[in-house]
Amino acid sequence: MENWYVINTKPKKEFQVEKMFTEGGFKYYNPVYRQEDRVRPFFPGYGFLVFEFPGQYHTFKYTLVIKLVVGNTEGPIP
Repeated sequence: MENWYVINTKPKKEFQVEKMFTEGGFKYYNPVYRQEDRVRPFFPGYGFLVFEFPGQYHTFKYTLVIKLVVGNTEGPIP
């Protein structure tokens, strides 16, 4: 079973983060909707990512466009 984690991105970087993770071979989901012929993120500043914790967590933990992986003091929560 895959664990999906919530990623908090920097403002207006949702599509950049999606491209970065999909090119890196990760499963990433960024729900979008259309408004006045523009595609907008349904949850601005957030995306959903599948990764193995703790193994793959350190590969993107300090990426500049990611603020944090939602969790608690023990780490990310799927």
